[in-house]
Amino acid sequence: MSDGAANDNFGISVALSGDTALVGAYADDVGATSDQGSAYVFTGLPFSAPSTITLTAAPPNIFPADRRYKRATLTASDRSLTPPSCSIDFNAVTQNTPQQSVPADVVLVAPMIIDLRAERPVGGTNRKYTIPVTCTGGGTAQIVVEVTGVR
Repeated sequence: MSDGAANDNFGISVALSGDTALVGAYADDVGATSDQGSAYVFTGLPFSAPSTITLTAAPPNIFPADRRYKRATLTASDRSLTPPSCSIDFNAVTQNTPQQSVPADVVLVAPMIIDLRAERPVGGTNRKYTIPVTCTGGGTAQIVVEVTGVR
């Protein structure tokens, strides 16, 4: 960019998507029009904008605590129009109470579907399963699904 002046405020706002950047200069003079503003698009950048993955679980809590398996379906989203392709890191799922030995408390059903044992200690705290997820492009996130006594 060779037309930038000191008071154009180039870079005061920036948006990134993949290898493309949109850079604003809200006080740029265009022709005879003072402070009209401009936006510059740069493509083919040598990096990609980091992706922020948001996870939701359906249901967000499991109940009743009857020691049966309850299914949780995870959905991942980011700022793009296409949902990211993600899968649960099954071997990294943790819980805050001692894990029972037989049968397993966690069963992977599909890449984003997991069965969790609905159990919580009598008079104890709610069991919380922390479920990590890895997405294509290297994005990661985690969500907590809690076993509660009530809805």
